[in-house]
Amino acid sequence: MKTTKRIAKFIVDRGIAKSMAEFKGGQTFGPFDTHEKFLAAINKEARKGGRARFFKQLRAEAPEWLKERWKESKRAGTDKLTMRQINAEIAAVRRELAEKKQPPK
Repeated sequence: MKTTKRIAKFIVDRGIAKSMAEFKGGQTFGPFDTHEKFLAAINKEARKGGRARFFKQLRAEAPEWLKERWKESKRAGTDKLTMRQINAEIAAVRRELAEKKQPPK
């Protein structure tokens, strides 16, 4: 189980690092400039009853690196994690990094 958690942490960390680097470089995913525009588009489609169609199109237009992350996540079993579990994993990694940075007493 510990190996699975470490793999999951590695995948999440790698994906976050890559996404942050792309975002800082000015690259965004999809046709939306801000998260507000993205959420507005989702809500608009949901009201029309086309939410499933919207997400199908979004998945089809996803860049290859993101599709690969989805496949890796599915293989590792991390594709079914809840937000609470994801946040707990991220917090654990951050704690480990903070402990490594602290000099020994």
